[in-house]
Amino acid sequence: MHRPVAPARRAAVLAAVLPALVLTASAGGCGTAAPPRALTEPAPHRRVSGAEGNPMEAEGRFEGRLEIDPVPGGKHFQGTWLVLDGGERLVIDYRPVPEYFRYLERRVVVRGRTWWPPPEVQHIGARHLEVHEIAPAPGEQPLEPPPAELPAPPHVTDAAGARARLGRWAQVVGTLELLPAERDNPWWRRAALTLADGTRIEVESAPAPEAERLAGGLVTAVGRLRADPQTGQPRMEHARALCPGHAARCGMEPHRR
Repeated sequence: MHRPVAPARRAAVLAAVLPALVLTASAGGCGTAAPPRALTEPAPHRRVSGAEGNPMEAEGRFEGRLEIDPVPGGKHFQGTWLVLDGGERLVIDYRPVPEYFRYLERRVVVRGRTWWPPPEVQHIGARHLEVHEIAPAPGEQPLEPPPAELPAPPHVTDAAGARARLGRWAQVVGTLELLPAERDNPWWRRAALTLADGTRIEVESAPAPEAERLAGGLVTAVGRLRADPQTGQPRMEHARALCPGHAARCGMEPHRR
């Protein structure tokens, strides 16, 4: 187990980031308070002032898959998460944690504290996880050597690849088609991607300027794939980034150790 030590930097980070976040937005969208993050280095944050004594807090052992958003979303939130087996997503940090790149998509065991910010603090509607210790789950091996930058999601070019990434991030490569809008929205467009084997993946929302500019051509779309509740077919809820052609790291910012 690694034991990060929480110094006093966190208050400054929270002061800079929290005002930009949306109050109780969905857990997949915006940001949240950022508990300790490092393995052997000091953790850069403290828990937000006022959270002490919150009756929603709970200390314990948590096991799940570590996930890091590959591209930023609304309000520039790009979270580090622990995804529990039941599907609940616990927020570890506002930003990608370079020290955790080696655990990306690995099962880990975390000892720490879950908590909620006080009502007056802007936050998303997800429990936050303050990490005290973190280690690979039994049978898991971290990435070696530790990645120097955040690994990109795998490319999906056919139906089998899409099914393998259900519930996870993917870079889907296909021909982009714009779909009729259910309502006028200058920022987002419904779309579909036709993959190399003819598989069609609908995209519930894609950034309108990029989608309109790239429509009809081969693109890479970055988003999390889910099974359609009616058909069971893979679909993308929201394309966080769209890039022309077969892009290696579509929309990804440099995050290095």
